[in-house]
Amino acid sequence: MISKERVRHMTKLAEFENEESKACQKATQYFRRDYVAMELIKSFFAGTIAFGLCCGFFTTWRIW
Repeated sequence: MISKERVRHMTKLAEFENEESKACQKATQYFRRDYVAMELIKSFFAGTIAFGLCCGFFTTWRIW
């Protein structure tokens, strides 16, 4: 007998493969260590830019 829950899981898996698998392929192409290192580097630069913007807004606000 076919389980309704299994059919639901298989349907969700098929939807995931069609829609989101391209985004996950980037992560599977690297070794885990390389992927984590790249994400840390991107986060560092994003945080640095955000900090610079916050400092710029603060100094601009203090001048007024």
